[in-house]
Amino acid sequence: MAEILVIDDEADERDLMISWLEEAGHVVRNASSGESGVDMLKSIHIDLAVIDVFMPGMGGIRTIRKIRTMIPAIPVIAISGYLQDDVALDVRTLGVVSLEKPFLPEQLIKQVAECLFTLE
Repeated sequence: MAEILVIDDEADERDLMISWLEEAGHVVRNASSGESGVDMLKSIHIDLAVIDVFMPGMGGIRTIRKIRTMIPAIPVIAISGYLQDDVALDVRTLGVVSLEKPFLPEQLIKQVAECLFTLE
């Protein structure tokens, strides 16, 4: 069981990921923007973050960079419906795993397990 933060501006997608992760036994916190997710990290502990790449305001790449300054070793899964070449390069440069939308619950759960396993 891990504590996971899901940051996605799309409420329906965020709710789906939350339910999948909770069914897998994880404790899930969530935020609807990069700004609120970063603020949340000032008062909670998380083991992993799932972050949408394209969000209004503080986008996913900027959010990942900010979180990495706060918690350098945190595993992050970047999710997006479209990973353009330059964005995909940013994601790889940050050492982040990516998952392209739409994805199945099993794909997310597997990616989470793999990211958490590398911490052990």
